[in-house]
Amino acid sequence: MRNERRFPLPSSLLLGIIFGWCLVFTAGCYQKAAPPKVREAVPVRTDKVVKEDIQLFYYFTGKTHVEPINIVPRIRGYLEEIHFQSGFIVEKDDVLFKIEQFDYINDVAMAKAKLEVAIADAARCKADYDRETELGKQGQGFTTQASIDRTKALWEEAKGKIGIAKADLAEAEKQLERTVIKAPYKGKISRNLIEKGNLVDGTSGSPPVLATLMAMDPMYVYFQITDAEFNSLMRSIRTAIGEAALKAPENKNLALMEIAKKMNLDKLTHFEMQLSGEKDPKHYPYRGFIDYNDNIIDISTGTNMIRGRLVNTNYEIFSGNICKVRINGEFIKDGIAITEKALCYDLSEIYVWALDEKGKPQKRTVITGSQTEDGRRVIKSGLKDGDTIIIDGVQKVRPGCDIKILPPDPVEPQSDHNGTTSVSGEKSSGKDLAAVKGIKPENAPSDPVKANPPKTENAKPDQPKSAPAPADAAKSNALKPDPSKAAK
Repeated sequence: MRNERRFPLPSSLLLGIIFGWCLVFTAGCYQKAAPPKVREAVPVRTDKVVKEDIQLFYYFTGKTHVEPINIVPRIRGYLEEIHFQSGFIVEKDDVLFKIEQFDYINDVAMAKAKLEVAIADAARCKADYDRETELGKQGQGFTTQASIDRTKALWEEAKGKIGIAKADLAEAEKQLERTVIKAPYKGKISRNLIEKGNLVDGTSGSPPVLATLMAMDPMYVYFQITDAEFNSLMRSIRTAIGEAALKAPENKNLALMEIAKKMNLDKLTHFEMQLSGEKDPKHYPYRGFIDYNDNIIDISTGTNMIRGRLVNTNYEIFSGNICKVRINGEFIKDGIAITEKALCYDLSEIYVWALDEKGKPQKRTVITGSQTEDGRRVIKSGLKDGDTIIIDGVQKVRPGCDIKILPPDPVEPQSDHNGTTSVSGEKSSGKDLAAVKGIKPENAPSDPVKANPPKTENAKPDQPKSAPAPADAAKSNALKPDPSKAAK
């Protein structure tokens, strides 16, 4: 290996480097620290927790359905007459179609003639039998037993032919009656699918469909309910019926639905329905009652088929309509429900920000339940009557931080605990409702310009004039001298 010669640094140069670094660190230590920033209060909106009676509902998507009746011929012949107007309502036993009757009238006449012949032949045979019987009573030599038996057999045969002739006549009359096709019940009929003059054959295996008839009243709606919801519904019905009524001898072999109907507990088995396209999501104009549930729960879907029946007097509901069904669920006495905006979600818990005695926000773990009709969430535990919770601005809240409570937002009204729409979640007056819904109060100015004066060019729509815009505030802060630099 080659020997490398190392030249040590001069001691004066090494001392200069060390002295320079000491000056740098010393200057950093003597620099004055900036004053701590003061945290601003977090703007929030709050609401009071109030106990109330809560009626929960189950919502399902259903479909109206009624099995149609196919009007078909039962004989062969030419379609001669059509006695209805397509798409109209027909009453029970109204004449719909008429098939040519000529051949069937002749069949009836021929059957009647055969019956008369059979009756006359039976009368002759009976007379022969009676005569042979009288001769037999006079003694031997007047007739024989074989002759008596023969005439009796002929008479019995003639009576059998009368029965056959009567059956043929009944069949001929029935065939003649089938030439006139009537409506089996009241309903809405379709258009005629076959025009008159065509030959229709109802004696074949697949007779042609002349028209379809739909019974519009009552109307049925079918929907699927999950096994958990079905069990909850059954528990509600069982609780309302009571154990004493369930154990009564007359109700021993009856299902819960049947007992509820028998006891006139219509509220338990009734439902409300709205058709698709309803503008008001809370308006359910149609009401009926549950009259059937399937006897099994489908394992593949975990649901049970429910059928509801409702009156359709004006025939405004058609079979095949997609609809939304609402059923009464659990009723909570003195329950608590809060807006969804107040809920915060963590990996392990759900919590809200509640104010303590000093007005500071604190985490409050809650257990949530179902959703109410107005969109609030039921709280099973974690809150009590009178608590104040933060419903807006929860993203910036920290435990014990300073908060600034803002006035209620008039743009987004909340539903109060009595079902009345209000701004703050409390019961409001008629003037507040008028302001929220945009209704003009009595003392409002008539001039819209005076009521809503135009804004100046410098004013921004979302911020008042006195408060600078975020960009302007940043510029103004940049122009201000830094107190730390000034002190330095």
